[in-house]
Amino acid sequence: DPDQDGFPSLYEYHQSRDPQSSNSVPVADVYVSQSGDDGWPGTSNQPKKTIQAGLQACTANYDIVQVAGSATKYSGALNRNLFTNIVKKALVKSSGGPATCVIDCQSSGNGAWMMVAGQALSGLTISNGYHGVCLWAGAALIDCRVVNHNAWAGFPEYSADGAGVAAGGSGSFV
Repeated sequence: DPDQDGFPSLYEYHQSRDPQSSNSVPVADVYVSQSGDDGWPGTSNQPKKTIQAGLQACTANYDIVQVAGSATKYSGALNRNLFTNIVKKALVKSSGGPATCVIDCQSSGNGAWMMVAGQALSGLTISNGYHGVCLWAGAALIDCRVVNHNAWAGFPEYSADGAGVAAGGSGSFV
């Protein structure tokens, strides 16, 4: 992210934006808000309510899911274990940064399992999961906080200390 706007360059190229200019940012394809409804189409006027529903609404690689954040906490089954069964390259980005947008896993799952190159999270705080985020094969974590995870609760064979970020494969970056 050469211009440090929170958007990976591939997402900027996909929308014919300049990845060297922080004034040239992509627009969201799908919107998520606490005031939304998962039955809605995911537009800015009719956003999805959960992040996983936003990801499922992506129709193409390099779609951007904008998550509303203004002292907002997302919790519940469809706001953790993100990217599960999602094979598209998608970016989940908060509109307000990690201080205003929190994914609380409620000690019941992981923040995200990103298994496809090009999948990314940007500008989120991810808390209280078994693992915060598992990145594989070129997935990315940009400007995120990953706090208070306990791998012991879900995976006693791994660690009693928890795992904020687990990375494997080649090309993943934090």
